[in-house]
Amino acid sequence: INRLTGNLSTRGSLSASGTVGINPAQGFPADLSVKLVDGRYTDGRVVTANLSGDLTIKGPLASAPVISGTINLAKTVITVPEKLPGSLAELNVKHKNAPAAVRAQDKALRPAAASSGGGGSGLNLD
Repeated sequence: INRLTGNLSTRGSLSASGTVGINPAQGFPADLSVKLVDGRYTDGRVVTANLSGDLTIKGPLASAPVISGTINLAKTVITVPEKLPGSLAELNVKHKNAPAAVRAQDKALRPAAASSGGGGSGLNLD
């Protein structure tokens, strides 16, 4: 397969091209480019987002591929319930070009000592 394209059930389209090796001893090495146009994600409870993006996936898919690129969120709605489940990890939100009031609030709400998220998924994000 040289190129794969399709329409998403929620809206938008996804296309991918590149190679995936079939040798398990090499961890199924990949060199893929993925493009998402006007996609929509929803978990049905907390998050609904319209998004587009360009990603690359390189390296052994079975162990530690490197995922690079950009995902642009358009309209995003996050509904925060009164109480979150304990299974959710803390989010490290970084504000870009935030107004002074937002920066001050962010600083006031940050814990004194930084804690490690410790994902351990085997994915390397660039």
